[in-house]
Amino acid sequence: MLGILPLNKLKEWNDFVWHHQYGSIYHTSHWFEVIKKTYEIQPVIFADFNDDIKAGIPFFLHHSSLKNKRLISITSAQSCNPLVNNADELSELILFIKHYIKKNKISYFEIRTTNSFQFSIPKADRIVNDFFSYLINLNNDYDAIAKGFHKSCIIRPLKKVMANKVDIIDGSDSKSLKAFYHNYELMRKEHGLLPQPFNFFQNLVIYLAPLNNIEIKHAIYNDLIISSVINLKYKDRYTYEYGATNKNFISLHPSHLLINHSIKNAIDQEYKIFDFGRTDSSNEGLQNFKQRWGGEKEYFNYYYFYSDPIHLKHKENLIRSSAPKIISHLPFRIYHSLGQYIYKTVFR
Repeated sequence: MLGILPLNKLKEWNDFVWHHQYGSIYHTSHWFEVIKKTYEIQPVIFADFNDDIKAGIPFFLHHSSLKNKRLISITSAQSCNPLVNNADELSELILFIKHYIKKNKISYFEIRTTNSFQFSIPKADRIVNDFFSYLINLNNDYDAIAKGFHKSCIIRPLKKVMANKVDIIDGSDSKSLKAFYHNYELMRKEHGLLPQPFNFFQNLVIYLAPLNNIEIKHAIYNDLIISSVINLKYKDRYTYEYGATNKNFISLHPSHLLINHSIKNAIDQEYKIFDFGRTDSSNEGLQNFKQRWGGEKEYFNYYYFYSDPIHLKHKENLIRSSAPKIISHLPFRIYHSLGQYIYKTVFR
């Protein structure tokens, strides 16, 4: 039976996600809780189910005064492959969702896949493939993996930062998170991007830490947090999800130290894949940095199905092309307030 999965079946849904080959942390009810508490929006899971769940695609329904109603699979996630077993299940679910958005006056829905997803998405109105990640296979030991690191851009900075007495600490307490967030906001503003609100990161800790699905590490220099990473862990994948460095200390290369430490942690905890997280193709500096750790490129494909393709494509392009130029020049106080208020309405 095709329909919307009742939210009282989330335990069964989590079991289904865990056992499905494409199941990720972004599919789980724990991620749903992070998004619900941060943005006050609700998940909608379109599924084929009776007693058991056979297939499904989770979404969040966004509705704001700045944009029309839209379904995103899934909010704040780099990808969220449909949990299907064959092309027929995928086609039936997409057709069902198309009828649903027309009936409920929803402007569009978006599906985010990786290039490892083996089924073709049928007849999307728009496809965006501006994002990608780099993956390191962790089947070898650290010494073998480190041979793939770029000598002058990775290994040499690692030696420098280790000689400069930069320490690493765990830290998910409020004080440490605020130090991370300060660096994160400054970094995002410089690139013309709005920040996730602070309570998003608080909710990551609240809902993922009890399940051991998150690790937060900070680089300390002269008692100051100068760089941080937030890593997510689920099944066989260890993901470098968020990072931020105080630009006054970039020459010390603290992010090199934290990523290297994270790779070692992932190996020690027997994860199979180290995922460098989503990168925008327009950010050449970040792309080059991640590439030099020796991983293989994984592309993301974002598929859009519109109720009014011509009107909405123009609107999306206008917002995305003009926003970075405006954001990067805002006074910090205004930038901070806007990030808290409109991130969920325009960016995600």
